[in-house]
Amino acid sequence: MRLVLAGGTFLAFLWLPHLARGALVSRGTPRLLFWFGLLSLSGISAAFLGLLVAMVSPEPANVASLPRVVEICVDAATRLLAYPLGHWPSIVAALLLLGFLVRAATGWAQTFRDSRRARPPRGDLPGERLAKRRYLGRSDHDVRVLPSDEPVAYTVGLLRPRTVLSVGLLRSLGDRERQAVLAHEEAHARRRHTLVLFAASAIGRAFGFIPSVR
Repeated sequence: MRLVLAGGTFLAFLWLPHLARGALVSRGTPRLLFWFGLLSLSGISAAFLGLLVAMVSPEPANVASLPRVVEICVDAATRLLAYPLGHWPSIVAALLLLGFLVRAATGWAQTFRDSRRARPPRGDLPGERLAKRRYLGRSDHDVRVLPSDEPVAYTVGLLRPRTVLSVGLLRSLGDRERQAVLAHEEAHARRRHTLVLFAASAIGRAFGFIPSVR
């Protein structure tokens, strides 16, 4: 009975948000879609964890505090090890939850690694100071200029976002266009869009198989 309850609730949290996703994709903003996916994922996680506690605890228990949850899980692990075949639904739920956590950790780690790779190296790059004075008219520590002929413009950094431009892009634009690009990227940094994109990328990598998160 507990297994049926767990499966039914989990599928409800998995597919009900998917029914509303079509309307959101056609009418919602990217930020709304992001928060919709995040709330769906949070609901799935909370439901799964609650069902796991319900399955491993034979009697209703007060789980309002974290120490109580830990105590319940320790007691459940003791029972599972003592008689694993008699608690196979709880074992399956525990393995699924473990896989859930591993995917989350992997997604965040991969996204953090890619974010670090996108950062320019520390220190002045070749010709960076000259390019700033020539094309931007100022030396700004929050703006980095790459010695590349390819047009590049992006914002990187979680705690301290920085704008990254390339010499090729600055050379190909006029003064007004350069200022427009710079203002656009600085708006991303000021509004902390890099944090939003980081979280969205990590969640998408970890749980892209979930329809409402994809």
